[in-house]
Amino acid sequence: MVITGGTRGLGRALAESHLRKGDRVFVVGRDGARLERTLEDLGTCAKAGGGLVRGAVCDVGDAAQVEELGRTALDDLGEIDGFICNAASNGYLYENLVDTPVEKLQEVVQTNALGVLLCSREAMRVMRAQGDRGGDLFLLTGAGSDGTATSLYSAYGFTKAGLPQLAASLRKEMEGSPIGVHTLSPGLVFTDLLVGGEDKFGQMGNFAVNLIGEDAETVAAEVVPQVREILGIGSSPRKGQDLKYLTPDKIIAKLSGRLLRKEGKARFYNEDEIWF
Repeated sequence: MVITGGTRGLGRALAESHLRKGDRVFVVGRDGARLERTLEDLGTCAKAGGGLVRGAVCDVGDAAQVEELGRTALDDLGEIDGFICNAASNGYLYENLVDTPVEKLQEVVQTNALGVLLCSREAMRVMRAQGDRGGDLFLLTGAGSDGTATSLYSAYGFTKAGLPQLAASLRKEMEGSPIGVHTLSPGLVFTDLLVGGEDKFGQMGNFAVNLIGEDAETVAAEVVPQVREILGIGSSPRKGQDLKYLTPDKIIAKLSGRLLRKEGKARFYNEDEIWF
């Protein structure tokens, strides 16, 4: 399993969960020092679960680096059965578009849009060369994927809105092949991307984050078994699936817990002005 953005946040949690189940994982990140520390930490999980962890530095928005990533991951893992396009950025900034620096817009689009296209292309290229073994590609959706507004981080929502359409297109292109294209909606995961958002959306916004937000480890613990089930099917041709963590029943349960027992209040963001 290859996981981009695997040195922090949800990507790292996904890698750890896979390793604890004995999987072979290849983590990808842009920061060499962080990657080194991550591989060292994840090595403990790999030993405990009987898995294998490897990794490489790669800017997913750079075509040459992504192609090298494909070759290195294939050499280290022997085959690429799954590829999770998890790397994403919101520029770590919440501002109106007119106030957003151009370099931040370029970072978001290069990572979230071009990066996903390049990684998807490379993953499918490798999987196609694997013949009947094929493989499965997972596209991480996020805020804006359903077309709803993402004010103050419009570039992020803009890039995420294209992923369901991309998944539909790739499924059509891979139809009849042993390559599955899936979407994975993790819900609102509290990572570094959200740290700068406190007080940007008002108290009701903070309330919403505390209500439906979840830590990366909890999401990974539920999502990874679903991913592994898809990988285990290995059918040819493969049918695309849409995995979702934050289901309506979870939202209802969270809302009930909040109203009846004040569960999750101020869990991530301050919300002193809200009484319930």
